[in-house]
Amino acid sequence: MIQEVHLIEEKMFYIPALESVDTAQGRIEAIKLDHFPSSTFGKMFSKPAPDEIILEECHARYEPFWFTSVSFKTKFDRDIKYEILTQDIEVSSATLLGERIEPKSLADNKWGFEIEATEHCDRLTSTKLFYDDIDSKKDNKLKVFLEYEKKPIDDFEAFIEKFSNVIQPQRKSSIIADLAFQEVYSPPENAKETHERTVRFESMDLIFRPIYRFKYKYEPLKKRLLEGVSGRSAQWEFDYDPVKKVVIQESRTVPERIIDTVSSDVFFDVTAETMNLFVPGTMIAAKIIKNLRDSDF
Repeated sequence: MIQEVHLIEEKMFYIPALESVDTAQGRIEAIKLDHFPSSTFGKMFSKPAPDEIILEECHARYEPFWFTSVSFKTKFDRDIKYEILTQDIEVSSATLLGERIEPKSLADNKWGFEIEATEHCDRLTSTKLFYDDIDSKKDNKLKVFLEYEKKPIDDFEAFIEKFSNVIQPQRKSSIIADLAFQEVYSPPENAKETHERTVRFESMDLIFRPIYRFKYKYEPLKKRLLEGVSGRSAQWEFDYDPVKKVVIQESRTVPERIIDTVSSDVFFDVTAETMNLFVPGTMIAAKIIKNLRDSDF
């Protein structure tokens, strides 16, 4: 039996921000009251004035996500019995492919012929997997970022020097490859014999996307102007996507994992040996395929 795993060269990209931090901040200032938590003002008669909501901090960071596409091809044989119904009960025999056969009673009181055969099958399954490394979960919503321009990271050290706040991935490429493979792996349960199993990775990309975080503080003017006068205060922060140009409503906890390495090799660990850990069978011949992509994504 032929067993092969075709691996693509792992690559890194980043998506440039389509808005600067200053431009994004201008947008946020215009709508900040709409996005401030209503619970903060639950016992107040009215919302605060815009100048009572003060920007304390803003910063840009690059968050990682993974994209991979993989297919699984199986060639196998399976035994089957075909049923051919006769037009009426008076048929006593028939000649099929030069062989004389006799009819029999079939299910549901039907009358016909039962032919034993072997089917030769080709099965192909494929998937495109998007993995959010911050939330540690698969997320198909990330596929929208494939519509935007992406730039290759040829010099990883230069990239992290230019964008100092780069979040380090939690997962390595072998984990992503395993997740993708589990989605496409579908061995036939009724196979008589399997002739070929081929896993083909067509992309394995680590992509960094920009996120802006704005941290605001609500401080009543009365509290600031009159020393000793108590007042309600609150802090609030949210993220802004400068690629899609939208506020990210969901609260996200970003781990403090700023990249402290200058080598991308620590994230890319897919080899023939690692593939043998989760692809059924032993000593699979892994073929590294370079420059397989005809186009990006």
